[in-house]
Amino acid sequence: KMMSRSFQAEENSGKKKEPPLLQSKVFNNLSIMLHNLPKISIIQSAVLKLNSSELKRDDIQAIISNVPKGPEIQSFKEAYAKSKRTKFAECEKFVIMIINIPNFTLRLECWLISQEFDENLESYIELLDLLDKSISTVKQSKDFKLFLSYVLAIGNYLNGGTSKGQADGFNLESLPKLVMAKARTGNLSLLEYIIQKLFKAHPDAVQFYASMACVHESATLTYAMIDKIRDEASKVIKSFKNKVRKVSKGVESGDPFVPKMTEFLEKAT
Repeated sequence: KMMSRSFQAEENSGKKKEPPLLQSKVFNNLSIMLHNLPKISIIQSAVLKLNSSELKRDDIQAIISNVPKGPEIQSFKEAYAKSKRTKFAECEKFVIMIINIPNFTLRLECWLISQEFDENLESYIELLDLLDKSISTVKQSKDFKLFLSYVLAIGNYLNGGTSKGQADGFNLESLPKLVMAKARTGNLSLLEYIIQKLFKAHPDAVQFYASMACVHESATLTYAMIDKIRDEASKVIKSFKNKVRKVSKGVESGDPFVPKMTEFLEKAT
C-alpha cells in the first residue's frame, strides 16, 4: 500500500537530492493550497470521519478543485514505486493520502453536497415564502383593489362607445401602459390622473404601495424560475445518489459515510 512506507527523516549524508515525485505545476499548486489548510493528519481524519469542525466547507471546495487528475496520480504512483525515499514533501504526503482513501474526490463531493443542500433549500423556501407573501398582499390589499377599480372605471370611460368600454376587468400586465398614456395637453400621465382622482376621494388609499414592499422584492420572480430551481435540486440529488452508491462500495466497516449520507438523503427527499 502507498502508506506502508514510513516517513522518516533522512540524514544529511550529502547525497544528491531526488527530484519531486509530482510534476512541477501540480507540486506548486498543492503546496500553495496546503499552506492555507490544516495539517494533512487533520485533513485525513476529517475526511474519514466527515468532521465539519476540522475541515470547513471552503477547505473542502479548495481540495476538490486541486485534486490531481488521473494521469497525474498515475505518474506519481510510478515515480513513487521507483523511489526509495522515506521523506516526502507535504504535497507528496497529501497525494499519498488521496490514493489511500478510496474514491477520495467522490467522497468529498458527497460531503460537500450534504453541507450545501440545507443552505440552498433554505434559499429556495425563502423564495417560495416571498412569492406567497406577495400574492397574499396583492389579494388582501383593499386600497390596491380600490385603485384597480378606478383604473377599470376610467378605462371604460375612455373606451366608451367601443367594444372595450364595457370591460369587467383587465390584465395586471397592462398597468405599466398607464405611465405611457399621456394627456393631450401637458405631461400628465394616465396613472397620475387616476392617482389624483383617487386621492381626492380616498386620500389614505394612495399609500397602498407602502404595504407592498414584498411585491417589489418579488417582481422578478416567476413560477418558471421556481420550477427551474426545483428541477436543478432534483438533478443534484440524483447525481448525489449515484456518487454515494460508488463510494459505498469501497468503505470499510465502521465508516460513518454510509449512515451520514443515508440520513441526509432521508431529510433531503
